[in-house]
Amino acid sequence: MRIAWNILKWTSISLVALIALRIAWGFGFAEWQNRARVGCPILAWITPIHHNDIGPNDSLKLTFGGGLGGGTGTIQIFGDGRLDRDSTITYPDGVILGCPLHERDKHLHIDARIASAIVAKARDGGFCRLCARYRYPGIIYDAGTQTITLTVSGKPHEVSNHAGSPPALFREISDAIEAATPEFPAYASWRTWSHEDEAECSAFKDRQEKINARIEGRAPYY
Repeated sequence: MRIAWNILKWTSISLVALIALRIAWGFGFAEWQNRARVGCPILAWITPIHHNDIGPNDSLKLTFGGGLGGGTGTIQIFGDGRLDRDSTITYPDGVILGCPLHERDKHLHIDARIASAIVAKARDGGFCRLCARYRYPGIIYDAGTQTITLTVSGKPHEVSNHAGSPPALFREISDAIEAATPEFPAYASWRTWSHEDEAECSAFKDRQEKINARIEGRAPYY
């Protein structure tokens, strides 16, 4: 009887300890998820920045989307003045949100001096030293997300912001990219599109939602 009691006692203690560890881990993971800054590259602060000429394929890529009433879009500026843009966001797994621009409106060219100056501003300002993610330490459903990727000599550094407080350089680069980009056509925004534009966008979203659902292993939303 004494042996059975000891087995029951230590089994109960072990179960309580496992449950406590699981709860502690859960709170720790939630805390990590809600940290205001994630992925801060400490070594980048002791690595010198090389101020070489900006190459033709060095680039800055801005993606934005989410939030109440916010649009979606992608803008990429290259050092030689090429500018690729779209009113969609394509995620690494292939999911696409938004409605695309017409092909003639996707690929443009701006003054190469302006383009290279913006890329150089990000590089020389220490963009590679920014954390990978900034966010408000909580859940905000009506806030959008901006992501900027600086690529120099083939090495990308991506920084995203979701209602957080990134250094001023993040906003300066975002504003510079948007200022250098010609205005998106009227059909790219639900605020200014026609009935024909709305029908075209709805048809694309219906087709894409089926693809997105297959990628994510779920039923289509509509």
